[in-house]
Amino acid sequence: TSTSTSTSTKISAHCDVDDAECIQEHLQFEENSNITFPLGPELVDWLYSNTESDSNIKKRLNDLGVQHIHVTYEKLFQTTDNDASEWIRLLTFLDDEDNYYNDKGKDEDKGKDDDVLPSKKYQNITMETVRNTFSMASTHTKSQKEIIANYDALKDSLNGTEWQKLLLD
Repeated sequence: TSTSTSTSTKISAHCDVDDAECIQEHLQFEENSNITFPLGPELVDWLYSNTESDSNIKKRLNDLGVQHIHVTYEKLFQTTDNDASEWIRLLTFLDDEDNYYNDKGKDEDKGKDDDVLPSKKYQNITMETVRNTFSMASTHTKSQKEIIANYDALKDSLNGTEWQKLLLD
């Protein structure tokens, strides 16, 4: 559960697809919630630290020979069209990760985040198909621009940096 700092109302972390009351509580919570990001040097320090942490994790996975790919929440869950390519990529990897890497032909490519060639098995999957398999409901309807209180200032701060791609709107 999470607690709203403005209302002290506790809500569950997730909602079943048929739990209308839970979904409504999340939507009401979201209506009154905004995030304010730090700007300037504090933002840059935090982003560098986060990027370094991600790099260390990827390096450790590679050093240990752990086969992995990188996927993003946004590409999996916040696609506005019917593009299921990230799901197809993930399912292809999970279905036959050994063959995915063996097809690469080079040991040093293991764990790299190259494009996964989609399996014919998954080529007809759509986002509608994917969403119909979810047991948990989407409880988020706002865009980043609507959620981030200082979105325009944040966008200006990130413009021209390696992190500008983090803002989707």
